[in-house]
Amino acid sequence: KTLESNVKLKFKNVTYRIADRNILNNINFELFPGQHIALVGPSGSGKSTILKLTMCHLNPTSGEILYGNQDLQKINFQDYVSKVAYVSQHPFIFQGSFLENILVGREIDVSMQEIITLMHDVALVPDLIKRVLDAPAENLLAQCSETGITLRQYLAIKHKCAQINDEMAIKIIKNSPLLHPVLMAGLSSKVDSAGKSISGGQASKLALARALIGRPEIILLDEITSSLDEISQETIINVLTQKYNKQSVIFITHRLAAISGMDRILVMKSGEIVQDGVFDTLLQSHGIFADLVAHETVK
Repeated sequence: KTLESNVKLKFKNVTYRIADRNILNNINFELFPGQHIALVGPSGSGKSTILKLTMCHLNPTSGEILYGNQDLQKINFQDYVSKVAYVSQHPFIFQGSFLENILVGREIDVSMQEIITLMHDVALVPDLIKRVLDAPAENLLAQCSETGITLRQYLAIKHKCAQINDEMAIKIIKNSPLLHPVLMAGLSSKVDSAGKSISGGQASKLALARALIGRPEIILLDEITSSLDEISQETIINVLTQKYNKQSVIFITHRLAAISGMDRILVMKSGEIVQDGVFDTLLQSHGIFADLVAHETVK
């Protein structure tokens, strides 16, 4: 049976137990189409377990998880997971180019312009520009011929950018006619096995692009902001809020300033939801959430 699209996800009295210990205890909430929910709480409170249950990586010990009115354990698995994207805190990066890591063998009708737009969405544009500027010129000869940059153009702009700081160099490229071919060259650049040649922040952005390119209905994000700088974090949160407002999102983070615009915040402790509301209301309640915000502010 084909699954309906754009229906709510519901956790109904869900408990997940390992041995004699409850990791989650009687979890109840609904995620509506287009709703963005943040899960917050101390480490070990069960947040990531909720995402793994949502992805069918785990099965509830008791209770039900419903997609529409169908139990996740009884539906067509491939049909369901095609509608869900999951980005973990430590995403797996394949050996190959940036572009290959984004597409990962997907047969998707997507143009290069859409991919370039996606690079802006996930704040990868500065990283790709810097990657091209930092690369030895001889390594880029083949990429230049494929992407429309002549080697002379590349060497000229690299020489100019070498005289200034990285931030100004990136700004120059972003406002020049060479932006598109430079990004194409960056997307063609190779990543080694296990992503050792890129930073944690770049890996998170790359994994997010991989998730979004599949046009999912539900997006699950597990601590992806932990390795991002503040500018990248703000860009991605704003894009998710404004551009991906028809997708449902469950967002785990310890950076509480990032979730002020979320539709709903579930505060967890010891495997239970102990508070439920929006940012300002929870902050004024002087409960666990207010304590977490105060602790973050002090840090």
